[in-house]
Amino acid sequence: MHSFLLRTERRGRLLLAAAVVGAAGMTAAWQLPFLPPETPAPLTAAWSDPAASLPLRVSFLHPAEPARLLIPRLGVDAAVEHVGMTPERDMDVPADDGNVGWYRLGPRPGERGNAVLAGHLDSQTGPAVFWELADLHEGDRVLVVDAEGREWPFTVRESVRYRDDDPPLQRIFGWSGVPRLNLITCGGAWDTGIGSYEERLVVFTEPAW
Repeated sequence: MHSFLLRTERRGRLLLAAAVVGAAGMTAAWQLPFLPPETPAPLTAAWSDPAASLPLRVSFLHPAEPARLLIPRLGVDAAVEHVGMTPERDMDVPADDGNVGWYRLGPRPGERGNAVLAGHLDSQTGPAVFWELADLHEGDRVLVVDAEGREWPFTVRESVRYRDDDPPLQRIFGWSGVPRLNLITCGGAWDTGIGSYEERLVVFTEPAW
């Protein structure tokens, strides 16, 4: 089974280092099962929720690739870079600290499943695109504009901080029967010993259409 390890390259930079684990389960922090778009997997009580009863029509939406991310409350209007994996099987990162990176091996925002956008918290010169991500609250709006100009609105459901070594990976990256959009950045204190932030901030959103 393919899986990936989320780690930091330097302050504010997120990476997913690929690893292979056996059927016994995940063996390290921030590993997650690789589920290509439209690949069903059983939901578990830990991360299923009433929104799974949204109208069936959402299952037949076919958004284009994401082009921009808008978060009105934060004044964010960022280009979306489509990031895959490097030759070392790491997830690439946005080349520009003002952009966000869409994990293009997962669902597109608006498709069934957990679409993931990762952004830097800061850079070597100062705050980056997700510097104020922690200021989002339940009910705030997040808008993805796809390459065909269609808008896909989402509403913030909750923001949760997780220790770097204890994230709920199925909830963040796993299968969902309805469209989800999860925003990720670094958080907590900077640990100079390991060259990484101690936490990850995840903003969970749900469709607003």
